[in-house]
Amino acid sequence: MWGLSIGRTSDGLVEVDLYDLSRLPSPEWNHWKSHNVAPTGGEPDSGKLERERLNKIAASPDTVRDLRTAVTCANDAAQRHQGWPLWRPLAEPAATEWQALHAPVVNDMNALLSPLLTLTKVLVDSLDEIQIKRALKTPPPDPQTRSLGLLQLYLAERGGTPDAVKPLRDLQRLRSKGGFAHYAGGAVELEIAAIAPGRNTPAEIFEYLCRNIIQALGSITETLTTSTDTGSEG
Repeated sequence: MWGLSIGRTSDGLVEVDLYDLSRLPSPEWNHWKSHNVAPTGGEPDSGKLERERLNKIAASPDTVRDLRTAVTCANDAAQRHQGWPLWRPLAEPAATEWQALHAPVVNDMNALLSPLLTLTKVLVDSLDEIQIKRALKTPPPDPQTRSLGLLQLYLAERGGTPDAVKPLRDLQRLRSKGGFAHYAGGAVELEIAAIAPGRNTPAEIFEYLCRNIIQALGSITETLTTSTDTGSEG
């Protein structure tokens, strides 16, 4: 058994010290060499640097960890505000997929499919539509309004912004284009370009989407924390 201390640069590359690579069993060398790429200008992992060079306790940048924290904070704010969480507890296999979620580590666009599907299961499909609809002061104008539409109305009644759920709608748009069946360019590629402009690699797109979602979840948390209006009783 062997281990390897790795970090991730600001532009998404996995970084490993040459000294650590030299300690790998020799049968592993060719595998790691085959994945070696030239640096692309990103900043090194600050947490890894502080832990290994300065002997400090420091966390590495971790977008997925920040995302999980943001979901928990929004759910906790909803629980305090009205007595129930916005997102229902995850069933399997979504619960395991959520815990195993990580950014794509290869440049094949198909690497986006699994993490984006997991995000959609967690953040769209698991919304508690029944509770949210019961909590609305005014019924939705369209009886067919579903999860994200209901959440937008719910937040608007409590002072939220008109685009509070936009990053979540972006995820839903990708799924509606059939992008989770297979990535074959066309409509899906155009949709990704519109949603994550200027991001070209799977890691860049994933990071961009997650950061937007984290910001939206932070806004949801703030809306529910500051609101004094609990609406209808559930």
